[in-house]
Amino acid sequence: MPNETDPVLTLRIALDSPSAGVSTTAGNQLDAAGFKVESVSPRGLLIAGARSLIEQFFNTRIDLKEKTPQFNGEPAFGRLPSGVSYRAYFPKEPSYF
Repeated sequence: MPNETDPVLTLRIALDSPSAGVSTTAGNQLDAAGFKVESVSPRGLLIAGARSLIEQFFNTRIDLKEKTPQFNGEPAFGRLPSGVSYRAYFPKEPSYF
């Protein structure tokens, strides 16, 4: 169960070349792994999951010292469909005036 040390985080996964088939398959795999898939488009996915789940799935640690979480190392995408390159990042919270 998520808590302060294992919060639920939102993660955006971008594909280097748009592909509706790859992103749909990736969304299904992420859903089966326990992530909440917020949106899927040919350009990428928006998912949410506990910090521990993200660290385990992408084989990297997450630093929560800053306002926006950061990966401590490169995330591994070996569990997602091959044929494209991926980039993952934590979206920044919007700032309001």
